[in-house]
Amino acid sequence: GATVVHTSPFSSIKVPTADDMLSAEECDKFVSPFYRVSLGSVDGQFVDSLKAIYEDIKPETIERLLTEYDWRPRLTAAFFAALKGYKAFEDHIGRLLIRSDLCFAGKLYCVALAEFNSPTGLGYLTKYLEYYLTRPELDFDQGDAMGAVAYLDAKNGTRIFESFQPLWNSYVKSKSWKPNLDRDVVRFAEEMQVLHELSLQVQANN
Repeated sequence: GATVVHTSPFSSIKVPTADDMLSAEECDKFVSPFYRVSLGSVDGQFVDSLKAIYEDIKPETIERLLTEYDWRPRLTAAFFAALKGYKAFEDHIGRLLIRSDLCFAGKLYCVALAEFNSPTGLGYLTKYLEYYLTRPELDFDQGDAMGAVAYLDAKNGTRIFESFQPLWNSYVKSKSWKPNLDRDVVRFAEEMQVLHELSLQVQANN
């Protein structure tokens, strides 16, 4: 599942992993229709697929998806947790974010933690940035984590994003290609808005 081999201070943090693989039926229902579409490109087919299973997205569904060692179910699990406000998975998602064992799912971990908007979730985001902004050779989800912090600042009246600017500048200076932080911040806020619009749409039909 697109494993990223790296060592970090978080490698020893435990996260549950399922002993068995998802069934084909589970994948077809909860994973395949959703993992390819980002919150920046939601279409009618995505919305219809979401409406069809919305009532079946239970806490046990999300737990099952999060424990699969593959980025696709973990990505959809984080999206579902954010969509339905299942804060009980905040620690699990936060641990997955700071471990960063798999590619592609990190953005949705950041989305979920931003949606939960708690000191615990913010703690995971800041831990992530404190470490991964010192690792410019790892092209992970630093821009999305910064976008999440900026989003929470705007929501909560805080200035945490500003405190990470020196570390971000050092991170960018060490890279051969230059991330566009302004674009990442705007895009993250737009995707959070899409999440909220989706939530209203699917709830209105259930």
